[in-house]
Amino acid sequence: MKQASNTQDAESTRPDAAERTSAAGAADMLDNDAVVKMIVGGLKEATVIRVIEARPGDYVLIPDAVSALKAAGVPQSVIAAMSARMSTQR
Repeated sequence: MKQASNTQDAESTRPDAAERTSAAGAADMLDNDAVVKMIVGGLKEATVIRVIEARPGDYVLIPDAVSALKAAGVPQSVIAAMSARMSTQR
């Protein structure tokens, strides 16, 4: 009997499939910091744009944030791709 109780306890603490999917989706979502890391890490501009186009993103593109992206070396074409991706997600 004790083993059955332990099994039930373990199952009740496991995240269900929806929670796992949601957590994985959040981990896959890009943001401004992820884009900067890719650029600073040396990925080619075209590669970064393809990643932005392929994955969901939660970008902040207010003027101060765009200035910070430019200061970090993010090319205008990448910022444009971020903006376009935000538009297609809505």
